[in-house]
Amino acid sequence: KRDKKVKLSAFYYPSRVIFDIENEEAVPKQVSSLKDLPNQGGLVIQGTVGQGKSIFLRYLCIKELSKQSSGRIPVFVELRKLEASFTLEQALFQALTVLGFEISDDLFNFYAESGKLVILLDGFDELDESLVRNVTTKLEFWSLRYPLLQFIVTSRPCADIQKLNCFEVLKLAPLTTSEHKPFLTKIGVEKEVLKNLLLEIEKSTIEIKELLTTPLLLTLLVVVFQSEGSFP
Repeated sequence: KRDKKVKLSAFYYPSRVIFDIENEEAVPKQVSSLKDLPNQGGLVIQGTVGQGKSIFLRYLCIKELSKQSSGRIPVFVELRKLEASFTLEQALFQALTVLGFEISDDLFNFYAESGKLVILLDGFDELDESLVRNVTTKLEFWSLRYPLLQFIVTSRPCADIQKLNCFEVLKLAPLTTSEHKPFLTKIGVEKEVLKNLLLEIEKSTIEIKELLTTPLLLTLLVVVFQSEGSFP
């Protein structure tokens, strides 16, 4: 729906996470809140284009304000908004101010040392190349300075954030064929369209099937199918 706002919870399909990324046989686990993730040390949520990293992080932020909370206050920051004149520290201070916190260097030290905040940083891969080093240096410093302050960062593979020793990398699992029906149902595909679409997917080539592993591509498939009346 492009003409009005829709609650994220209305269309969100649960993400599964691979915790042991070195183990090819590791079984992905569904993550419903921050309580399902390690609560100490920095985390990188790694995913490919269109895999739903940003939506996943926003969902975790919302859940942290519900009964499923891990007991911390989530602070959400979009890293794409950083510039040379608008640093990570300024963005974080601004986000805390919006949430109603009084903020200064001393107060930030107090909040960070309390263990009552979790900082959710979305889109590390969207940072301008000129800002990457300063951001990673600051995150590394804060992680060492404030062991009770957890940072959770989303990124595509092979970014500099994955190289920091103080961050553990977790991977979003791709969607499987068995998830096509529940995913399409969740995003509101009507029954008759859903039935026809699933039949077309089943008849499609292996090349097509191998593409349908992300929320973005499945959603685009629906848009094309509905607008053109045929399977692309």
